[in-house]
Order: sequence, then C-alpha cells, then structure tokens
Amino acid sequence: MTKKQVYKGAYIQVFEEDDGTEVYESAVFRNCVSVIPFTSADEILMIREFRPHENPSVRLKLVTGFLEEGLSVEENANKELQEEAGKKAGRLVPWLVGRQTGAINQTNTFVLAFDLADSKLPNPDGEENVLEVIPMKVDHLYGMLSAGTFMVGPTAYVLLKLCLDIRESRFDPIKKT
Repeated sequence: MTKKQVYKGAYIQVFEEDDGTEVYESAVFRNCVSVIPFTSADEILMIREFRPHENPSVRLKLVTGFLEEGLSVEENANKELQEEAGKKAGRLVPWLVGRQTGAINQTNTFVLAFDLADSKLPNPDGEENVLEVIPMKVDHLYGMLSAGTFMVGPTAYVLLKLCLDIRESRFDPIKKT
C-alpha cells in the first residue's frame, strides 16, 4: 500500500493510501485541548463563538485550542482559558483523552479547571469571535445534550459523560475527583 500526502496546512494534513484497487483518504488534525472550567460544583463556563466560515455561524462550545509546541497540556489549557474566557485556573486536572482514528484522526485532551481568577490574554483569533462567556448549570447542559440541541461529536459525548458522572455521583467537582 502506498501512502502520499496530498495537503499540508497549519492544522490539517490529508493523505491518500492506494492498495492497488482502492484509494483511501484520511485527515490528520493537530492535537488539541478542551477546557471544562468549573465556577461551582454544578456550573461550568461555555463559550458562544462566532465562526463566519461555518453553518450555523454561531456555536456553543468549550474553551478549545490546538496544542502549541513547547507548552504542556496544562499550560495550553490555561492559555486558551485566558484567551477565550478571560480566566486563569489555579488548578488544572487532565480528565479524559479522546482519540478519533480512521478517516479523521485527532487527539483531544479534556482538562477540568478549578479555582478560576480573572486573567485575560489577547485572543489571536480576534476578540470579536467570542460573543459571550456563559455560566451554564450542569443540569441545563444535560437537558440540551439529551434533547439534541447541542452539537454532536466527541465533545458532546464527553460533556454528556461529565453530566452523568455528576448526576450519578461518580464525580464530585467540590472534591475535584
């Protein structure tokens, strides 16, 4: 089987693999970090973001960013938190690693953030892209996920798992365990 790179961008690489009868395509995305910032045991911060190139152009999301070389996952998490939400965490706990493999390939490390303090860094994507930082009750988020009114994909799964773990007492944000 021969494999060749057909595209290399700043965030995505596309490959073709030819086994002699079929050509398979795959995309490899830069690894990223998603931050779940807790303001209390039953509330996290979400970002309402403007994405002009997407449909719909406004989405609700976690604080998220691509990993930068030379920074640890925790350093990346705090940097993204400061850029998007204007907060810095006193404590960061890597919680779950999501790996998607196959035609789409990416690793996303989900980090829990506690003991938040105001600390703003400039957002390299533009300050106008973050429309709002929304404190959201876990029960409300669970309702959105259950009703299908929240985005689909790996992040929705992770948030649903978090909501269920809190609701079923498998995770206690107060104890941070």
